[in-house]
Amino acid sequence: MDPKYERKSYCEMKIHRARVTKEPVMTYTPTGKAVTRFSVSYGGYWDKEKKEETVASTWKNIKCWGTLAENSYKELKKGQFVYLEGIEETSEYKGKKYDSLTAEDIQIELDTGERQLLAESNNKEKAGKH
Repeated sequence: MDPKYERKSYCEMKIHRARVTKEPVMTYTPTGKAVTRFSVSYGGYWDKEKKEETVASTWKNIKCWGTLAENSYKELKKGQFVYLEGIEETSEYKGKKYDSLTAEDIQIELDTGERQLLAESNNKEKAGKH
């Protein structure tokens, strides 16, 4: 492992509503498993009168694997609202802190206000089977 890289912590996290800020990009591991990456922002507040952000947005890099990765790549678009659940990882590289979320559940907000589940990750599917 790179001595300048240090993994700090993990925790479960839900993001109740976030906007996709970067088009999803899908790649494959050497063993052929799909992984999709995109970013989201949430929690900010834009003051229309002052024409400025009065509460800073939180930005997260998101990654997902397998069927969830394939469905996310097909369905997600920049600007769309999503609901996410997964494992947050905080790490540090060359003195800079990075936060990312490995998604286990992604739902898209439809124009009707309803939510559409893309797919559950293999980790959640396995956890539900005893």
